[in-house]
Amino acid sequence: MRIGASPRTMTANPLSFLHPSRIAAVLDQRLTAETIRKLQNCRRLEQRLAMQMRPGLADQELWPIPAPAEFLAGPAHPQDAARLAGAIWHAASLRLVVTGKAAAELVATIGEKAFAFGLRHAAASVVPAQAIGVSELAHAIDRDGVACLGAWLAGEPKPRRDAVLLRLPPEEAERARQFSPEHMTACQSVMTIVIAERETS
Repeated sequence: MRIGASPRTMTANPLSFLHPSRIAAVLDQRLTAETIRKLQNCRRLEQRLAMQMRPGLADQELWPIPAPAEFLAGPAHPQDAARLAGAIWHAASLRLVVTGKAAAELVATIGEKAFAFGLRHAAASVVPAQAIGVSELAHAIDRDGVACLGAWLAGEPKPRRDAVLLRLPPEEAERARQFSPEHMTACQSVMTIVIAERETS
């Protein structure tokens, strides 16, 4: 259980933790973020909405929806965690892009936090430095970060793994399942650093 989680949070509607795009996909893609939030937190609609989501989630092997405690035990923002993991994965290459226009472009793409995080943990870089273009490096950070998160989740109990995947958009969750043996080998050390950062920030 996450430190500081209140009893009220622990009994929250499990649907409230799902990525909003999963609700919109079942109901209507035109729904606003505010409307989706209201639907996710509406106890009266909880069972009906869950049943509407069941076929799609079952097809993705994400049914049943985990209990709130499982959501609270994992990263609250798995997309951010994946980005940090990718920054560590390619930290050696990040060190080649520290000033000028290229650095500004990379920060604009992956965010200042991930950029600084990767530089700070350059010693933990998984792949050797490569002098590649900014867009290619940003793509690699995104790709390997999601794969690293997915590889790490593969070792978690199914309810906890599902809870994290359900916080992601469906396409991102699918990408998280596509990891290599290299990701499996390095994911624990990388994610240990990421989790430590999330707990102290």
